[in-house]
Amino acid sequence: TGRPEGRDSASQVSPAPFDLAFLDTMSKHHADGIHMAQVAQDKVQHQELKELTRKMPGDQQADIEEMKAFRSRWYAQAPQAVRETGGAMDMSHLETMAAGPEYDLMFLDMMIPHHE
Repeated sequence: TGRPEGRDSASQVSPAPFDLAFLDTMSKHHADGIHMAQVAQDKVQHQELKELTRKMPGDQQADIEEMKAFRSRWYAQAPQAVRETGGAMDMSHLETMAAGPEYDLMFLDMMIPHHE
């Protein structure tokens, strides 16, 4: 591509191995998803969303633990290499919004791009 390895064309970040940046960035991304699901658990109205928000934290925590194990083996001494993904979520709406059909819609509208 002509870019130095470890460089992001949108934000000239310091070089880091791609795998390290992936592990750190995805661990943070999954932690955000866990928080988002925990906030929504008592507010979503549809049973399918209730089940999803109860399942998500365990699934994403398992992924985080696996990524932490890889990081520990491969990059134990490396500084954090979290990169901005451009898809950061503003969860303040979910935290302050009252339960109801509009909440379910907002949760879906935030979670779909989060997983894309």
